[in-house]
Amino acid sequence: MELRHLALAVRDEDASRLFYETYVDFEVARRAADGTLMMRNANSFSLALGRWDAGATLAEFLHFGFVATSPEEVRAYADRFRADRLELADEVAESDYVSVKVLDPSGYVVEIAWEQGRWV
Repeated sequence: MELRHLALAVRDEDASRLFYETYVDFEVARRAADGTLMMRNANSFSLALGRWDAGATLAEFLHFGFVATSPEEVRAYADRFRADRLELADEVAESDYVSVKVLDPSGYVVEIAWEQGRWV
């Protein structure tokens, strides 16, 4: 089975939409009847942005990631995140694994990673 959908509760839909459009190439597909904003990327992966309930908190471990094609691509993302003054949560630079984690507008940790011999 392949994971094809992720639903996120977001604090600011406009800021979240812009983040996912700008950094990981999602586009708005439609608005569901319940108000959820449905986004989709070129791989037909769906990202649903829904209402954030008051008092909701995120577990520190919670994160999700996107696959980069090279260590240089991960480093370029890290440079871009820094240039755009986004908050980085973590960076790893090993010979066989390179990763950058950034906070999205709702506080989700989004990882861009490359691992030698995996994913690509």
